[in-house]
Amino acid sequence: MSNDVRRHGIDAMTRAILDAAGPAVIGFDEQARIDYANPAALTTFGRTEDELLGRPIDILVPEEDAALHLGNLSAYFAHPGARNRGGHELFRGIRKDGTTFPCDIGLTPAFTDDGLWTIATIVDVTEQLAAAARLRELNRSYLTLARFNDAIVRAADAQSLYEETCRVAVEFGRFHGAWIGRLAPDGALEVVASAGDIDGPREGGPTTRALRDGTAAYDDYRDDTSTSILDAAAIPLHCGGRAVSALTLCSDRPHLFDEGMRALLEAVAHNFSFALEAFDSRDRLEEVAAQRTELLRRLVLAQEEERGRIAADVHDDSVQALAAVDLRLGLLRRRIHEAAPELEDGVARLQDSVSSVTTGLRHLLFDLEPVVPGVDLAKMLRDAADHTFVHVPMTWTVEVEGEGSLDLPDELATQAFRIGQEALINVRKHARATHVRVLITPDDEGVEVAVIDDGVGVPPTIEPRAGHRGLATMLDRATITGGWCRLESDGPGSTLRFWVPRRGSAVVTVS
Repeated sequence: MSNDVRRHGIDAMTRAILDAAGPAVIGFDEQARIDYANPAALTTFGRTEDELLGRPIDILVPEEDAALHLGNLSAYFAHPGARNRGGHELFRGIRKDGTTFPCDIGLTPAFTDDGLWTIATIVDVTEQLAAAARLRELNRSYLTLARFNDAIVRAADAQSLYEETCRVAVEFGRFHGAWIGRLAPDGALEVVASAGDIDGPREGGPTTRALRDGTAAYDDYRDDTSTSILDAAAIPLHCGGRAVSALTLCSDRPHLFDEGMRALLEAVAHNFSFALEAFDSRDRLEEVAAQRTELLRRLVLAQEEERGRIAADVHDDSVQALAAVDLRLGLLRRRIHEAAPELEDGVARLQDSVSSVTTGLRHLLFDLEPVVPGVDLAKMLRDAADHTFVHVPMTWTVEVEGEGSLDLPDELATQAFRIGQEALINVRKHARATHVRVLITPDDEGVEVAVIDDGVGVPPTIEPRAGHRGLATMLDRATITGGWCRLESDGPGSTLRFWVPRRGSAVVTVS
């Protein structure tokens, strides 16, 4: 392999640096033949050097992806250029044992005396995608629970509450089916409201047990081939000290009802039961409202903890490893300047690629940084704008209009900041603006924030395109707080305007 590497003008020092790199590194020639693989690549793909060197690079790609891979490779060879990792497109790699994994690939071309040689940096992103999926699942669960509590607060009677709860469970919670059952006067189990696909009540099933025992019941149907349901939960709903009905949720996803989900469902059932009581005694709705505030606090806490964990993982592993590679490339570049100046340009491009990836990760670290409790919203947005536009030819201002207070509970201030932060990032990425103005207007009931840019504008809709969750995430955050969010674009430029209440929508006045 040493001769193959030197044939492309890469000396032993460069090879040592590539060998020490944390990510998998594959080198291939103009015929797309592999002539270098570092130890991380051998581990990632489960192969030996002898199994890779001299082989076409498409052995690392699943057969069903071969046509797409060939097209991408042909386009690259037609116009060689650096392709940084961290883009929107992910690929699949295949190990020797046939298992596949999602990966992010960066390409760095090096023009040597023997022709084009390409360094491919390959990172297995399985864990990152799993972490993102866990965060999405967590957000969906808390948003669903918040909507359950919305239904509890807004329902006019028990039947409308039953129907809305089932609808929310299926439409927002993505449960396979949801239904509410109760015991008829003759003792038979009957369904009073439902949504989605349900197999119907089962005598002796979780619903019957929840009504009989007055406690939550959970069933595992993963070995039952007669149904598409994998897990089911039945939560008793009490009124007057007895279980009068039970909410049953059916899932086609395994292991959904873990300890955390069970605790949250039982907390919602507690609120639900209070609502049933409140149809006879409205003053008890105040306690239900307080529970929504607690759900919001827990949502914000869970989101910020997950952000902090991901940021710590990125900082401890990826950023430090890339910084070490960047330092070594700098040292190598100085040595090559004297010993082999014809190679300096290629090493410089490689170092620039590493620096670009490091910068992108540092931006990500700032975006994920947990919000410090008690910090003024205006100051947080100024810091976010300063970081977001630090290398962008754009001016910005953050202004507070009026004499109102910016004091918000930590969970509401965090949501307001995250919405504003996402809006600023969207301006940087998409608006092509020269100036952005952030206007904060507090009033007695809440705080309104407008992010105004003079860019190209957007269609006046808050609905996201496929794969673009920014606007929908901002709308969800505002909804969870009991506020609102809308996008305005009547001409040049656009305005993202949102409002959050001072105490959250959980606090209501009961007539």
